[in-house]
Amino acid sequence: MWPRSSLLWARKKLTSWPSEARDKAPVQASDIQPRTVPRHLAIIMDGNNRWARREGYPGVAGHRAGA
Repeated sequence: MWPRSSLLWARKKLTSWPSEARDKAPVQASDIQPRTVPRHLAIIMDGNNRWARREGYPGVAGHRAGA
C-alpha cells in the first residue's frame, strides 16, 4: 500500500493539470500511428526488496510478489 503522503501528492498533481488536458477525449486506437508505439517496456520494482525484508522474507520474494 502506498503511503498516504504519496497518494495526496499524486492527487494534487492530477487535479492541478490544466482543465483542457483533463477534459480532452481519450485517444482512440485508430489515432495511434504504428511508429509511435514503443516496442519495449521497463518495469522498476522499487521497494519490493525493502518490503520483503520488513516482512521477514528474503529480498527476492519481494520481487516475485511485486511482479
